[in-house]
Amino acid sequence: MRLNLLCLATITIACDPRVVANTKIDGSTEADGDADSDADSDADSDADADSDADTDPSACADGPSKTGPWWSTHPITAAGATATNTPYSQDAGLTAVRSAAVAATGGNEAINLPVQGAIVTAVGYVPAGGTYVSFWMADSSGPMFGYNVDLPSADTLQPGDVVTFLATEVVNYFDTPELTAVQNFTVTNTGAPVWVIDGMAEAPLTYASHGEAVVEVWGELVGGPVDCGADCYDFEYANNIITFRTSSTYDRVGDCIHYIGPLTQFGGVEQLDATNFNWYWSY
Repeated sequence: MRLNLLCLATITIACDPRVVANTKIDGSTEADGDADSDADSDADSDADADSDADTDPSACADGPSKTGPWWSTHPITAAGATATNTPYSQDAGLTAVRSAAVAATGGNEAINLPVQGAIVTAVGYVPAGGTYVSFWMADSSGPMFGYNVDLPSADTLQPGDVVTFLATEVVNYFDTPELTAVQNFTVTNTGAPVWVIDGMAEAPLTYASHGEAVVEVWGELVGGPVDCGADCYDFEYANNIITFRTSSTYDRVGDCIHYIGPLTQFGGVEQLDATNFNWYWSY
């Protein structure tokens, strides 16, 4: 049974204790995949020029020199896929799976629902040879989160993969609908465009409208950190504030951040869980 380790530092800060990724921006990884034990002994692991604690706020608001997943270590780029702001038009069957998960408030529930042609939009950390993976996918009905799913060759799953499987178990984990088990999981194609929401245009981001979708935002760390199993900052983007969670010890208030990754929530509060360092870049 998983514990709900809710950490509320302020009304606006919430922390998700579950680690889904721990890949550093330079491509290295923690051996145990545990972001909370990240000692960050590699002085250049973030490659994020964190000496700019006195960054001019207008520089952050002006945005990065490029948009989209342009850095080589971003998982979309590394997979050889492209990003698109156009939502998907294909119905892969995620509506039924999501509805079953929303209703599964009493714990993990068995289901038997086919999914055909969903597109993987983000993948959590998997050690080499690992078989359990947390991943995000989407179809025309929107995004869906798969938590710690046992998959063959989980460590090769990547954004842009088109997948087919039988969904066999779901749960509503503190208002986060999750797929938790599958059968006959198959990657039928690779390199599909990855749907990314322009969070600057659609601000403010809310879990009700954008939850578990991959979003792109940029702005400044303006408050924190507070301890949330990692470090949680107030992140200002498009004149809005959201929680930015990272296990890096190189991030500082005043840093300019460009984030392309899933929008999650914990305790009903939206957050950008950046424990996968490859999902963001400092500029």
